[in-house]
Amino acid sequence: MEYTLKFNFTTLKVGRGGSIKGGNGGGECDITTDYPLDELKTKTDDLKSIAYGSLVDNTKVKKMGSIQSIDIVDVVAR
Repeated sequence: MEYTLKFNFTTLKVGRGGSIKGGNGGGECDITTDYPLDELKTKTDDLKSIAYGSLVDNTKVKKMGSIQSIDIVDVVAR
């Protein structure tokens, strides 16, 4: 089955002079799995790992800083 994973994330970046800047963003990615939707929604840690994997190589996110947290907003069947 195919799903769209929607999530929010927070980043932190150390600036000049030791200042710390934070940023927030939202994202989504498409996933394919054999799990039914109800069971997939219970696998929060796995979903966060998938979301992290979709962000880690994104150049816009890299400019925002390092990823500090990810919150799953929704999983929707496509």
